[in-house]
Parts: sequence; C-alpha cells; structure tokens
Amino acid sequence: NTHVITNKKTTLYDLEDDTFIAVGYLKEGYPLNLSEQEITKDTTHFKTQGLNYYVAIDDLDKTESPHLKKQRYQDYIVFNENVKTLETTVFYDEHDNEIASINQSFDLPIYIKDTPKYGVVFDDTLVYVKDIESTYAHKNTDEVSRKNLRTFTYHTVYDTKTQKCASVQICHPIEQFEEQLQYLKEHKFVTLTMEAVEMFLDNKIRIPIKTVALTLDDGIFLENSVPLVEKYEMYATFFKITSRTDVSEYLNASYARFESHTDDLHNNYRCPLNTSYSQGGQMMCEKYEKVIKDLRLSQEKLNGSYYFAYPFFDVNDQAIRALKETGFHLAFVGQLGTNGYSDSTTEKMRIRRKTIFGNDSIKVFADYVNDRD
Repeated sequence: NTHVITNKKTTLYDLEDDTFIAVGYLKEGYPLNLSEQEITKDTTHFKTQGLNYYVAIDDLDKTESPHLKKQRYQDYIVFNENVKTLETTVFYDEHDNEIASINQSFDLPIYIKDTPKYGVVFDDTLVYVKDIESTYAHKNTDEVSRKNLRTFTYHTVYDTKTQKCASVQICHPIEQFEEQLQYLKEHKFVTLTMEAVEMFLDNKIRIPIKTVALTLDDGIFLENSVPLVEKYEMYATFFKITSRTDVSEYLNASYARFESHTDDLHNNYRCPLNTSYSQGGQMMCEKYEKVIKDLRLSQEKLNGSYYFAYPFFDVNDQAIRALKETGFHLAFVGQLGTNGYSDSTTEKMRIRRKTIFGNDSIKVFADYVNDRD
C-alpha cells in the first residue's frame, strides 16, 4: 500500500552508501504517499513521494486512499521575495504546531508574509517557517496582483416551485445561484475564505485578478445553497442567525463556512434610523450587556466565529465596540449602492459588499466579477 500515515514522531532518513542517516523528523499523524519500490524480506525503509526522504516501515500505518494535499497556496500569487532558513528548519502548520524538522537550510519563495513567520510550500502544502536567516528580493513571477477585493452579498437561495421567500428582490432561485457558481468555476475564479480576506486586507498575501469573496446573509434553505458551493468548489461564507437556523450538520463542509449574524438580534425598527438605508437594527441600541451575551452565544453555537455581518447592514459605535470586545476580526456592511470593493485602507469593522439581486442576469453578474460595471 503506497498510502500511509506516521504512527508516532517519525525519523526522516537520507540514504548514503547503503546507510540510512537521520536528517529530521515528521510529526505523528503525518500523511504520506510512498514511491513505488520492490519490497523484499530485507526491506526496512520506504522512500516518500515529494519529500524524497526515507521512513522506517515500523513507523507507518497504511490507509485506504491517497492523501490529497490542501494546496491553498495555489489561490495566492507568490511574492517576488524568498526566505532563507537556518541550518535546521522547523515547519509549522497554520496553528503554530510543529509538523516537521529537517537538518537543512531551505531557500523558498514566500506566499504569506506574516512577520515573524512566513508561508512557504513544503511537501506540496502551505506551511510556515519562523526561525530564519534572511529574506531577499527574488523574481518568482510576473503575474499581477489585485489591489482591492470585491465581496458579494447573497441572501436566501430557494426553489421557486416549492418554497417561498419574503423578499424576492434579494432571494435567489437555485438556477441563478448555480449558474453564477458555474460561471466562476468555468472562468477559473478564486473565491476566498474569510481568513484569506483578512490576510489580503493586511497585505499578507497577493491574490489573482480573478478573485472574489462570496457571502450569504440570513438565508434559510441551506439544503439548496451548501451542496452547490461544495459541488463547484467555491468558498462561500454564510452569516447565520444562530437562534433561527441550525447549521451543525454543515459545520464540516469543505467550502461552506459559517459565521455570525447574531444569535437573536436580527430584528429591525427597534432603534432610531441612523442612515438613509437604516432599518433600525436592534444591535445598535439594545443594552450593551445583552449584545455581548448574544454575540458570545452565536460564537458558541458556531464552534467559534471571528467574522460578522451586521443585520440590515446597520452599524454604529456600540455595535463596533461589542464586536471588538468579543474578538471579531472583520465585520461586513453591504448597503445598496456601494461598489463592494475593500482594500488595506478599509476600516476592518466596515468591510464593503456588493448586493446580488434575484433578477440579476448572468451578463450582469459577469460584469460585476470582471470589474466592468
């Protein structure tokens, strides 16, 4: 079986003059695909694909299927800058857990600049290095990066034959939503997670021209929308009212992500109107302690949430203060008439979005995503 996983902290070896020499280690639970080789009763080590090191047979357990790498780095444009590591290089995952250490200095292109750590590619996977010797300018690409990001807002995706929607203008027939996802897929657009949106706004990553962010507010009928974003492999963030919709069965989805739209503060005309488009969202004038309690409850139900969309796009100083106190990183507005573009100068608690309407044609959508409107 060529598909295995390490069953303990596993030594990596080089083979020199028929002698296996230890050069580092992999963490327990590290998935590997092995190179094909002839096996005899004397075989003690296997060569790994990609890494080109050897591991001991006794350190491995077989698995049934190949290990698919999470190649998120392919969604980003590499910087024209490299990092040179120390003589012993430790690689970390995105949660700062050690995954490998190798007694070798590496010279690697930078995909994420999150000083003092840098995102690089190791074993065809995006990982991080921290202890480095230097960074330096290096020509890695001629590709041009976006200078801003356009985020789109949807609401409920519904079956027009069997389901009803309160506001047809901002509800989307299944056929419309699927046609737009199919357009993005066929035209090779990148859709960003919220974590990637945050990194872009912080100038930590570069993104291709064909990049957008997709968000859906409120919406019920998740059985219509979630399978579609999974089918077309398009990341989409669903801002949910957690007291009204149970998302637990979808929390392990690969492309659908769930963030807070409050637990039970999605109620309009409870507060004074503070803009021409305001609906007096409850969050703006409710007792502060109640707002904090509500936000924390929504985070708990979502197993954590750092990204938020304001109900009715209503925002004021109290709402922003509450979000910061409860640890949110970004918050999204999206009132009609905004162009939906944000960049590194945009206020983090007022990220802009462009609303997609239920009657927008595919031509209109294509103009939006190609910056032609």
